[in-house]
Amino acid sequence: MRPLPAATLDNLNPPVRGYRYFDHDDAELDRDGGVQSVKNRWLLAEYALLAYEDEARIVEHLAARVRAAFAFSGVTHSGFGFVADLDGTDAVLAFRGTQVFKPGDALGKFRAIAQDYWTDARIERRSVCDGTWVHAGFADSCAELIERLQSSGLLASPRRWWLAGHSLGGALAVLAAERLAAIPDQRVVGVATYGQPRVGNDRHAARLENLPLCRIVHGCDAIPSLPPVRLGFAHAPNEHLLASARRNDYPGTVLQHILGFWQRWRFGLGALTPVALMDHAPLYYVTHCYNEYVP
Repeated sequence: MRPLPAATLDNLNPPVRGYRYFDHDDAELDRDGGVQSVKNRWLLAEYALLAYEDEARIVEHLAARVRAAFAFSGVTHSGFGFVADLDGTDAVLAFRGTQVFKPGDALGKFRAIAQDYWTDARIERRSVCDGTWVHAGFADSCAELIERLQSSGLLASPRRWWLAGHSLGGALAVLAAERLAAIPDQRVVGVATYGQPRVGNDRHAARLENLPLCRIVHGCDAIPSLPPVRLGFAHAPNEHLLASARRNDYPGTVLQHILGFWQRWRFGLGALTPVALMDHAPLYYVTHCYNEYVP
């Protein structure tokens, strides 16, 4: 079992410098296990974390594991995800979430961060059909990225798709899965999201039950509670909760978090992160998913 990493800014906000991806002797997807497989949920969490890296590092980490890999960008978002062609038939499509600025980052990253926050903030309704609507920012970003995927030629032959994403990337993974499932000869076999916000109304949530989706939530993570229900947003019911005791005793968790500051302060500013955001860290999702696979 892996201990949870220290609450440093680098660990809480990817990319995580020096992280060893897929660090296990058996790190191949169980092609028949779907997202009910604890092994697949861990591996897809690794892919979702890897999506935060730049294109060169993504290709470097996947070079020995897959047949081909490439990152893709859109006009709205730069370096927002990647495709890993596993064997010519199965492929992983992974999306990163909203970026944050960390010490040492280039100033040009501010523009990419602003674009991510603009996507998150555009909560107006984008009609799909028959009373179904989705978050406009998520829908427009997904449409652009699917167009890039179509232009790549990867949809010219039958494929089995595994999709993964953390936070905003999870919302895009869900919407992309819907789009892929509607394309002839393209089959979605697994969708795993980590700390995913709501993407549409209750009718859309009902549609998502037709997908092989596992929506994974860690403890007190606040992002899955956004956008709020009072604005008409809803989640699909298929939630898998990690560290459930943290949510079940939320007041106790917050109290322990406050009292534990004096043990965390040596890790720097990360110690000031509220528990609801600390639980959103993708590295913590990966660690918990790994511990379910290798207890």
